[in-house]
Amino acid sequence: MSLRAVHAGTGYQYLLRSVATHDADPQGMALSDYYAAKGTPPGRWIGRGLDGLDSENATAGAVVTEAQMAALYGEGLHPDTDQMMADGRGLSSCKLGRS
Repeated sequence: MSLRAVHAGTGYQYLLRSVATHDADPQGMALSDYYAAKGTPPGRWIGRGLDGLDSENATAGAVVTEAQMAALYGEGLHPDTDQMMADGRGLSSCKLGRS
């Protein structure tokens, strides 16, 4: 086992390279099949905080995409920032948290 801090900026790329490889999906498999499979299943959105995002894409059980990880972990922005800006919203409305 190893431990690694995920930092703002490009730290989320560690998750993409070593965790979110999408080469195994435990759904519908026996528990022993899960542990015998290669890789790790893709990350999925979970938690009560999802309601606060008011997103059609970042919903409970949906797969987390690279673009969503880049926005959220890399820049502190709403996971759907690309789509929000394409729809005409400004960058300031995509920022999450407090300064």
